[in-house]
Amino acid sequence: ALPLPERFSFDGQSHALATEIERRQLTSMVVVHRGRIVHEAYWRGNTADKPVIIFSLTKSLIGLLAGIALEQGHIQSLSDPVERYAPELKGTAYEGVTIQNVLDMSSGVRWTEAYTRSDAEIVQSLLASLTGSLNAYTQRMQRARPQGEFNQYTSMDTQVLGMVIAGAT
Repeated sequence: ALPLPERFSFDGQSHALATEIERRQLTSMVVVHRGRIVHEAYWRGNTADKPVIIFSLTKSLIGLLAGIALEQGHIQSLSDPVERYAPELKGTAYEGVTIQNVLDMSSGVRWTEAYTRSDAEIVQSLLASLTGSLNAYTQRMQRARPQGEFNQYTSMDTQVLGMVIAGAT
């Protein structure tokens, strides 16, 4: 592993790496260079084998997996409705929504990403994940507008893509 520099420059200013790690409360850092891990470090009780929540990074990873499933022929077309691969979505607000529109976060389901509102779908979905199943939570989703009309950051769309990928593969 290569040592990291003590300081780095960003936006014309010099910063102490240790100070930024503490200020941002980082739990881990992996540096990849030319396809190889060249540095790996953990803080705040995190370890290489401890699961962590990666929040919105999940959306990118699931998007990559959907592309791989398409390339390998597990998913026939991004125009397919999600219930073709995840039949449990029949009868939900996601029925008839295309994989492409879910990838684009334009499913049309109602979604509020407000962590301070107990009635917000993000909060309710987190509660569902602790007490039941996020897959089952899709049954509670409601349509706000037709699919493909409006792009809206919707965490549940990522869950639906996961269901599609699991069903397709």
